[in-house]
Amino acid sequence: MGKEQRHITQNMLNEALALPEKKLRMEAFRRLDIHLQQELVLLPLYHHRQQMHYGNRVQGLQLNCLGWVDFKDIWFDDGR
Repeated sequence: MGKEQRHITQNMLNEALALPEKKLRMEAFRRLDIHLQQELVLLPLYHHRQQMHYGNRVQGLQLNCLGWVDFKDIWFDDGR
């Protein structure tokens, strides 16, 4: 980040932190976020929340620390 961009970012951050209400601060932080992305200073790596629907018969279904299922642990309850 160049000197000018650093100065602009610091000013935006200081202005946001000086706001009295949380809602106003969050709006200012969002504007800072958008600015940094538009200037290509910040490249977010988003993780989209996913959902999976499965029946009651599926057992052993857990996510590891990376959000993956270890398929060797999955088994089906046959209802006995």
